[in-house]
Amino acid sequence: MTDAVLVVGGGIGGLVVARALARAGIEVEVLERAPELRAVGAGITLGANAMRVLAGLGLREAVAARGRALGNAAIIDARGRTLSADDLGALAAKYGEGYAIHRGALHEALADGLAQSDAVQVRCGTSVRAIAVQGERVEVELDDGGSRRPRALVGADGLHSTVRTLVFGANAPVYAGYTCWRWTGRVPGGLAGASEAWGRGVRAGLVPLPGEDVYAFFVANAPAGTPGDPALGRVAAVRERFTGFAGEVPRVLAAMGSDDDPVLHHDIEEIEQRPWTMGPVALLGDAAHAMTPNFGQGAAMAIEDAIVLARELAAGGDVVAALRRFEERRRPRVESLQRGARRLGQIAQWQSPIATWARDLALRLAPAASARKTVESIVAYDP
Repeated sequence: MTDAVLVVGGGIGGLVVARALARAGIEVEVLERAPELRAVGAGITLGANAMRVLAGLGLREAVAARGRALGNAAIIDARGRTLSADDLGALAAKYGEGYAIHRGALHEALADGLAQSDAVQVRCGTSVRAIAVQGERVEVELDDGGSRRPRALVGADGLHSTVRTLVFGANAPVYAGYTCWRWTGRVPGGLAGASEAWGRGVRAGLVPLPGEDVYAFFVANAPAGTPGDPALGRVAAVRERFTGFAGEVPRVLAAMGSDDDPVLHHDIEEIEQRPWTMGPVALLGDAAHAMTPNFGQGAAMAIEDAIVLARELAAGGDVVAALRRFEERRRPRVESLQRGARRLGQIAQWQSPIATWARDLALRLAPAASARKTVESIVAYDP
């Protein structure tokens, strides 16, 4: 498949770039290490910027049908008092609705019918073993003994990208200083709106999903590597650490099942990579720029990357130049959001009593329009 683009990684970015390339008439082969196309994770939010890209690929309805439109959103303190609140209706009317969706449901929508496409081949249970870049050419050895010489190689293989390591060298993720537990499940009565409760060095976020399902995330300052302790990956550990929160948090904690039930637990890490491209090889999404989730834009950045990369390749001409243009177009946007998300996370995770008191007071006094302006600057972007 020397005329095809080889995409390593069958996650969000990999599936979106495969669909975008196929719509442009470019053959694609997707390699996924797992035995089948599936997603591991909890909930995810997609801002209006991501939904517009998906609409252009004919995927908006499939995603919207599996998710729930984002409506009211609030930041509250640990006692349940509102610090900042906003109705996202005005932004939705201007830019389109954002959605909350289970990661597995999103993956299902992106993968549906892809394997039956004449322009896309999907190979599961396979990844790359070696990559040799020589000028404008790349040769890839697969771990099943096969090899490829694609027109371009796209690394969409996530935070611990094999493509990134093989082509650009080792670049270990950087720990943000806080760890996270994620859970999705049914909460009787559901939730009316999304909220994030800020305490001292701890946060609890609640996002309504379709029906009475809820996506919850719990964040705490901690030494790196705490997910290595199995005892901390249980519901009991979450209940113990977040038992002091008021508002809707106790109701969600009560709905999480038995104390011994497992819950997803991982450290929050980032990747800052320069460059993203080398010859006919490019990284996208978390492989290039994993960011803290404080803006809820990680998946959206992978989706935006995918459409821009596909457009540059579809424009024809020199592949290496096309990938350079992709990086030049995307880097300023991504790095700006990465810095902003990092800073917001640092503020939200403050634990000094004086600092958190001043932070909460500033949030209460700030006009709602200021927070809305920040969100608008993010979702208004059109790649």
